[in-house]
Amino acid sequence: MAEVAVRAFAAGDEGSLVEAWNRSLRADPTTPGWFRDCVLLDPNFDPEGLRVAVVDGQVVGCAYGVRRLTPLAPGTDLEPEAGWIPFFFVVPEYRGSGLGRRLVEEAVAFLRGQGRVRVDFASYTPNYVLPGADPEAYPEGFRLLERLGFTTLYSPVAMDRSLVGYVTPDDVHGLQAQRESEGYGFRSPRDGELPELIRFAADRFNPDWGEAIRAHRTPARIVIATKDTNAANATEAASAASVTSAASATSAAKTTEAAKAGNAAETGKASEGANSTKTAEDAKAVNAAEAAKASEDANVADATKTAEGNDAGGARIVGFALYGAYRGVGERFGPFGVDPELQGTGLGKILLHLTMTRMRAEGLHSSWFLWTGEQSPAGHLYAKAGYTVTRRFHVMRRTG
Repeated sequence: MAEVAVRAFAAGDEGSLVEAWNRSLRADPTTPGWFRDCVLLDPNFDPEGLRVAVVDGQVVGCAYGVRRLTPLAPGTDLEPEAGWIPFFFVVPEYRGSGLGRRLVEEAVAFLRGQGRVRVDFASYTPNYVLPGADPEAYPEGFRLLERLGFTTLYSPVAMDRSLVGYVTPDDVHGLQAQRESEGYGFRSPRDGELPELIRFAADRFNPDWGEAIRAHRTPARIVIATKDTNAANATEAASAASVTSAASATSAAKTTEAAKAGNAAETGKASEGANSTKTAEDAKAVNAAEAAKASEDANVADATKTAEGNDAGGARIVGFALYGAYRGVGERFGPFGVDPELQGTGLGKILLHLTMTRMRAEGLHSSWFLWTGEQSPAGHLYAKAGYTVTRRFHVMRRTG
């Protein structure tokens, strides 16, 4: 076997590296374009971190160590303790020689030299290849990571669903109509709403999701759920006015009854005294009724004013779903999220099916994604919508 040299990546290695990748990671082939855009043009790329094994000028293996040189998104830091190994491989004829171990250890050493004390495989956003190690497709690679001290943090799954013959279920139409009657809306975002949507996705979920939306250039492939705050305020105002009106009416009725009782008690007195007493009591009753009416009008006016004062609030974004956000792959669904305070209301179900309907309308034949928790609420929602698990991964970490 020819002598193997391990060194940093150099210009000219890219062609044989992609060729070796496709012979090694056969379940996940790549293209020169992907390697260029997601590795070489990544602002965090450092050629010293991409360790390549070369024989006679040809790449036969590599391991990629990367750390953040630029923030993932506005407002985030460089994660100074964290580093990632998004991928590594060795061509079949050089396996079993210890080359894989050597490459991974050199990538780890590079990251340690940059002060990174935590190394994850393989969840580097936004340019990860896979969410983690796939022990079924690459059992040797998974065992190597375990021997090198990587332990499993969690195990996401990839899921797929055919869209051939897909029809939006009737219960989804019914649920959507019910939510719309409550002030919710479902549509594509307007350009002026995109900053709010990006902030919502980044703050409530993950900065990477906000950046995926920022980079998306097809709003028709985005569906948002909105809540009409004016409708909510009007409902609250009407409820408050109704309660106030009822209370005022009750108060007026009680005052009138008291006046009648007072008049009856005065019937044994002299006519002049009785008449003057009755007149005084009637006046009191009228004044009480007018005061109650004035109070009712004032409360209704206050409630109306409150609703009008909140008119500027408009519709706020409470959920979103999109497709085609990653590498322009139309059939790739996500990201997808609903305000945690509104989970359980069916908004996620509506957004998922509206998005699938749009995908089907474009002629797409499937919907798939790489990463969710199988037992999470989202995982259960996908399963009920007909998605099935296609791959399992282990996100792994080495510390120290």
